[in-house]
Amino acid sequence: MTETYTCPGGDTRQVTSGMIRSSGVTFSPGQSLEFRVKLTPNDPTDQGGLWPAVWSSGWGGGGWPAGGELDYIEVMTAEDPNRVMSSMHYSGLDGSHEHQNRGAYLGKNFSADWHVIRFDYGRNGVLVWWLDGQESFRVESAATMQGYPAPFDQQIGEIKINLALGGRPGPLAPGALGTGSSGATFEVDYIRIIQN
Repeated sequence: MTETYTCPGGDTRQVTSGMIRSSGVTFSPGQSLEFRVKLTPNDPTDQGGLWPAVWSSGWGGGGWPAGGELDYIEVMTAEDPNRVMSSMHYSGLDGSHEHQNRGAYLGKNFSADWHVIRFDYGRNGVLVWWLDGQESFRVESAATMQGYPAPFDQQIGEIKINLALGGRPGPLAPGALGTGSSGATFEVDYIRIIQN
């Protein structure tokens, strides 16, 4: 997504969401994915429209959503900057898009601290999300087109990290992005794949 943005100094610039995709990394049932992240808006009091996420999609074949999507973390600051979403997307029995998700509420903006996120990609379709050491979401069944636990029982070949700007959850707030060294960032300290 590209937007025209007027910077605090009055300059008008084009801004674009950014994404990094892993290469040569696989993640399989029986493993956990753990990462430590920090969102830093230009203005913490005006951060709407920043949409950081770490996720995977399409590993199971058949396009989206049949191939599956796991959102290990999404924070849609335009909707609620202290809510962390964990989600899964798939095709239902009739082929329609289905999803399950849950929001964890921090009581303060997600951007106030570093956070450790862990996702346990369990065998037999047990999926567990953790936020700062506390279980935040668990899925043990879903009516998937392929018959659960598919596609959530297959090797995942890519992890995506992005900071989207604006979009469906709401427009980018005037103070959220900033420019240069004072601009908004989504930092990743580490990503680990752990054998359980």
